Amino acid sequence: MNLRKSIKSISLIFLVLTFLFPSTSQADEVVATISTSGSQSDIAINPAGTFAYVTNFSLDTVSVINLSTNTISSTISVGDYPNSVAINPAGTFAYFVHENANYIA
Repeated sequence: MNLRKSIKSISLIFLVLTFLFPSTSQADEVVATISTSGSQSDIAINPAGTFAYVTNFSLDTVSVINLSTNTISSTISVGDYPNSVAINPAGTFAYFVHENANYIA
C-alpha cells in the first residue's frame, strides 16, 4: 500500500469516528481503527448511525462496517469500480455509482 492510499484510508476512518464519536476533550483522538481492503473512494453512514459503507474501488466491493463493534460485518460485490455510495433517508437501500459505467448498483 502506498502512502497516498494509507492517508486516504486513515482520513476515511477518522471522518467516521469523528462523526459518530464527537470528542468530549479539547483534542480530537482516534478511538478505533477499521482496516478495509482495496482502494477506498467513498463512505456513507446509514441514518441510524449503526453501519458505514466503504467503497473498495480496486476490488469491486463494498465493506459494510458495524459501527457498534467497529468490525467489518460483510463485504459485498457490487460490480466494476464502485466510487460513490449514498444511503436513502430510510436507511433501507444503498446505491453505488460505478466509474466508467452506465449503471448504479
